[in-house]
Amino acid sequence: MKAEETIASCEREWMHAVERGDRDACSAWLSDNYTEITGVEGGEFRIRSRDDCLATLDANAGEHLVLDDICVSVHGGVAIASCLVSRTTTTAGVESAVHGFLTDVWSQDSDKWRLIERHMSRPLERTT
Repeated sequence: MKAEETIASCEREWMHAVERGDRDACSAWLSDNYTEITGVEGGEFRIRSRDDCLATLDANAGEHLVLDDICVSVHGGVAIASCLVSRTTTTAGVESAVHGFLTDVWSQDSDKWRLIERHMSRPLERTT
């Protein structure tokens, strides 16, 4: 399997772990110095540590996440995944979908790829 295909597979597995709120699986994917930078329309820009992200996994459980498109480039032991994603939630019986863009930076640690940084943009559109 090519490194690009491996990273695309890692992205899907990581997303499914987040969907399930699986702290152990998510922890295994994240490097010790993982950082997440988020800019969301109508919200604050923020930088979160690995521990902060793992602590909020329960809030994501039950969301349906879809990797709509992905483009991966590999540069030695570093890979960059640019992704279009959709997140669907249901609150009080009302379904809401948010579409956004994220860039993940992966590093090869021995024989395993680990996520070292994520940049997420504001949603591209909202539908209800």
